[in-house]
Amino acid sequence: MYYHKSFTNSQIWGAIGIVNTTNDMKKSILIKIGALCLLSQFFVNCHDVNCLPDSHFDGNGHLLEMPDSANKMSLPSSVKFFVEASGSMNGLYRSGCQTEFRDDVYQIISYYLSDADKVYTLCKDKGRDGYQYSLPQFASAIKNQGFQAMGSTSIIDMMQTVIENIDTLNNEVGVLISDMKFDPDGIDNINYQLGMYTTNVSRITSESKLAFSLIAATSKYYDTKGEILAEASPYYYLIMGRSANVAKVRDDISTMLWINGNFVDNIETGMTYGGSNSELEKVRNCMKMSKEPSFVGVNPNEPCKIKLKISLDNYRWAIANKQSIHDALSFKMLHGASVEIDSIHIDSVFIDSEKKLNRTMEASVFFSIKSLQTDCDVIEWSFNPCMFDSANGRFEQFFGATTWKDFSKTYSIENFLQGMFRAAHLSTCSTKKNYILISIH
Repeated sequence: MYYHKSFTNSQIWGAIGIVNTTNDMKKSILIKIGALCLLSQFFVNCHDVNCLPDSHFDGNGHLLEMPDSANKMSLPSSVKFFVEASGSMNGLYRSGCQTEFRDDVYQIISYYLSDADKVYTLCKDKGRDGYQYSLPQFASAIKNQGFQAMGSTSIIDMMQTVIENIDTLNNEVGVLISDMKFDPDGIDNINYQLGMYTTNVSRITSESKLAFSLIAATSKYYDTKGEILAEASPYYYLIMGRSANVAKVRDDISTMLWINGNFVDNIETGMTYGGSNSELEKVRNCMKMSKEPSFVGVNPNEPCKIKLKISLDNYRWAIANKQSIHDALSFKMLHGASVEIDSIHIDSVFIDSEKKLNRTMEASVFFSIKSLQTDCDVIEWSFNPCMFDSANGRFEQFFGATTWKDFSKTYSIENFLQGMFRAAHLSTCSTKKNYILISIH
């Protein structure tokens, strides 16, 4: 049976063996007991995985706030193709001459379209108008040089035509196939005209609020006599639409060109990448906690080695090299230890079967944590691919043309790229940090 009994203060002090003491002595003893309780609680806490404690994890090593997820690529509802048909393009689909342009363009368009779908050629009113072809009609026309010298075009007008004729709210994507050569209005004030061209590219990309990806490819270019003027004349696929749809079409077209050996580079703006699609694995001197970014059982006298895998599928292809990955990564220890990148590896896989294109590209980053100052520490890390969106990369080999008749370069392509990245609507990456817990417990 349980009896409840009230005790006096003197009885309580007597129970713990302290009777003949002054009030000051009792107060001092209470303070010491409280300190001992706090100290014992500290030692209990230090057996937690997160023994610091660090505010990004709970005591058991579970991350309290998840990082931003990556925005994945997605198939568009449809793809509309607009092919420039101007005098400067003639040598790319010269009748009786085998060109990579003709073969690649037909392969790419037929990958997306059925015989009943339409292909648009832009050749009238500076590219604001043109003709519609069914896929079989287009195949016949491009094979028999049906587009020869149909008119003069303007890149700005052609871009506007594409934007006005795609329903991006329903995930439609538009692709302009062009040599991207600026057509000046006479020979006077060329520098002024090129400056205005850059400004107009910036304006149209900003106002549209769309994502843009420009893919460079090459093909033989022939004169009217069937003589080769350039073995590798550049031309381009300008993809416009919503970010996730543009990324998918960019990847598919680039993959087909790469398989055929005619891909050069891609570059983009207005993309929304989100966070990093990443995964952590233990390598040595640690154990990973299930699905958490936490590593336990670390021997503080040896480096803890970890592997960070980052999917590169969402990004322009130029980032898939070791130096770019190294520059885009940022590691920081929050509580005194040190971290070093040991090595970086790039793995890629291309699949092309039964009209199903798939490219996977992944960076594996091996890094070590050393010199733990406490029983645990936290790594703050981030990955910023946006810093490479405006890098010219392999496009620079086509810079420097002084006339549109330089068929191994692209007249004014540098002005176009300047306009793309002068725009207000640039690509965005998550600024939210990622965290990894390292603990000896």
